[in-house]
Amino acid sequence: MEFNSDPVHVCINLLSKKWNYEILTLLMQEGDCRFTDFEKAYPNISGKMLSLRLKELFDDNIISKVISKMSPLEFKYRLSKNGNLIRKLLVELGMLGAQLYELSDKKYSYAELKEYFTNEFIT
Repeated sequence: MEFNSDPVHVCINLLSKKWNYEILTLLMQEGDCRFTDFEKAYPNISGKMLSLRLKELFDDNIISKVISKMSPLEFKYRLSKNGNLIRKLLVELGMLGAQLYELSDKKYSYAELKEYFTNEFIT
């Protein structure tokens, strides 16, 4: 993960990398996942890209790797402690997204939305 003094930017960078959101979502929904589970869930991701994203998320301590003691060895991925913090963030973002979606049905302008949220947070 790139160092940046703005913690919000760090989170947005992590979630905006192609396929990271999908990988994290599957882990949140399914728990432990094998490489093939990701391939089945997201057939448009190449094996090379999936390997790269899993390695980056592992190196950033967002996911952990579980190695079975069976033969042949089986690798599974799961959310780490830090990854579970991201779960909380995604739940909050989902709630915000639902509120924004409701507002968008009413066809608020950008200025009205800005005023709404500014007033909402000030009071």
